[in-house]
Amino acid sequence: MKTFTPTPPKTVRRWLFSVLITVGIVILFSVNLTAQSSSSSSSSSSSEQETEQLIQQKRRLPLLNGHTFIASSILPQTPFITTYVRNSTGIGLALSYDIPIYDPEGEVITTVNGDLTYMMLELNYQHAINDWLALWLSGSGVGRVGVNAESILSTGISGAGALELGGLARIWNNDKFILSGALSLRHNKLIGVDIIGFAQSIIDTGIIDTGNLFNRIPSWRWKGGLRFAFAPNDLWGIILSTDLGRGDSLEGEETNDTVFDITGLVSLDLNARTKLPIGFVIGYKHTSYPETSGDIVKNSGVTTFRIAYTGRREFSIGLEFGFARAPLIKKEKTLNYGSAFINLQYYF
Repeated sequence: MKTFTPTPPKTVRRWLFSVLITVGIVILFSVNLTAQSSSSSSSSSSSEQETEQLIQQKRRLPLLNGHTFIASSILPQTPFITTYVRNSTGIGLALSYDIPIYDPEGEVITTVNGDLTYMMLELNYQHAINDWLALWLSGSGVGRVGVNAESILSTGISGAGALELGGLARIWNNDKFILSGALSLRHNKLIGVDIIGFAQSIIDTGIIDTGNLFNRIPSWRWKGGLRFAFAPNDLWGIILSTDLGRGDSLEGEETNDTVFDITGLVSLDLNARTKLPIGFVIGYKHTSYPETSGDIVKNSGVTTFRIAYTGRREFSIGLEFGFARAPLIKKEKTLNYGSAFINLQYYF
């Protein structure tokens, strides 16, 4: 006959202790997993912000209060200390331009109606030395030619080349504002082909001198100013800029002209609130020293509108349109012309 032997009390206590330890480990492990999952879910938004800040820190993007500013050709140097390379290629057209014809004494004989075409190219590189100082080097070229016989004969063919060296220093900033100072030195060279003047010199002297065909006007210009940006939120922001300096006359005279520029931009990035990677910028610039047509106009005002791809913050490509009004130097009339640019910019 089998007899039942009860489990010793010591063995029962060990068994119960093992069960309690196992249950405790399972509970602690479950609590740890729950804490990790809740921590990861609660920190998802903060991790995105940290990633954005990391990208901004590495590439020094033009970001302020979550807004990515859209660049414009009328103000290549914004207040932001960034490293980038930029290219702008465009064409401009002035229609129904009343072109004055002058005699050797500079008096207007008559006027002819014609059209002018501008071709423009600009390369710009800016390097951020540290988080408050950047240097830039830019080169540009502009060609102007008439599109019909009247404008070609009266204004000839002209081109302008420029090389500029400048520096940008951040003065003050917070989450929504940034203020920087800029200083630059620029060398311009305006080359013109004066067909009527060349023909007039042959008539007057009877000598063919090709030196009278080309008109070269070198000039130097320096200016300094301030750059200011404000972003109330991630959707839009504004940039204001003002510069003052001195420059050689572009009319071939040995005189200096005062250089004064004022620029305003409004930037809008739809990608910040929607899934549409498109941004816009509208701007206006007034300058007393238009380096593309300084031999015929002064005090020009340019209004621009740009639409750009904003899907990648380190890269921007866009199409920009401009309209300018400028009073002629030697005539009480205004030159109106439009332009279109393709802009590419990459931040390092």
